[in-house]
Amino acid sequence: MNRWLFSVGIGLLLIGSGCAVADQKTSMSPVRPVQDQTPPAATTTTSAPQPVAPELVETEPVLVSTDKPEQPAVQPNEVTTVKNYTVSFTSQAPFAVWDELHGEACEEASLIMAMAYFRDFVLTPHAAEQEILNLINWETDNGYQVDLTGAETKAVAEQYYNLTAELMYEVSADRIKKELDAGRLVILPLAGREIGNPYFQTPGPIYHMLVVVGYDEDEFITNDPGTKRGEGYRYKYAALLNAVHDWDHGRAAGGMTDEEMAQGQRVMVAVSD
Repeated sequence: MNRWLFSVGIGLLLIGSGCAVADQKTSMSPVRPVQDQTPPAATTTTSAPQPVAPELVETEPVLVSTDKPEQPAVQPNEVTTVKNYTVSFTSQAPFAVWDELHGEACEEASLIMAMAYFRDFVLTPHAAEQEILNLINWETDNGYQVDLTGAETKAVAEQYYNLTAELMYEVSADRIKKELDAGRLVILPLAGREIGNPYFQTPGPIYHMLVVVGYDEDEFITNDPGTKRGEGYRYKYAALLNAVHDWDHGRAAGGMTDEEMAQGQRVMVAVSD
């Protein structure tokens, strides 16, 4: 999963890949990133210098533990009609650097948010940025590819963060609620263009991942790393459930189409301490 080996010369091979891959509408990059846009789309008349992507270095984690995030009154295993855990949020591009590395980092950001919740960390942009770089570096060294399947996400949660993770093939509103009621968070692999988030750059990422942190009577409450507005972002049950599809490395070998993405297996990853 060495994301720094990607180059402009092979950009066309990445059309079907990952959370996002480009931030401009060009003929060389038909798939655009999960970059923020405010509907209706606003345009600017001036351009600013693009930030330089952070250097990929491995350092000690710089996650900051200040005051423990205040937790909701409900307790694990208490069945309610509303549940919403306070999970520290980060975008997959903490400093709005939507380069190839960060455009593909929804899996890492989702894992980092889950880890931060169970380890009582508060994610600052700097902490989240360094943790993304550290995790990507480790994944590269351990042979993971750019996009993580549900099974690989489970493995990384266990191997890198020593969390407890379970891959589940029953994906329903009741099952997700049951996991949340038991005090677990749920990571969902998704066909990103099917979830209808208006803050995603059209047409959206072909593959995406987010964390379900709660629910109410009508909607799932998520921390969606694909937008800076993703903290506590709500999706209707059907919109999210219908988009649940896992990544398939074999099918993606020649470039993933929307139709092929929709054939992905329905899975979810339940994470606990």
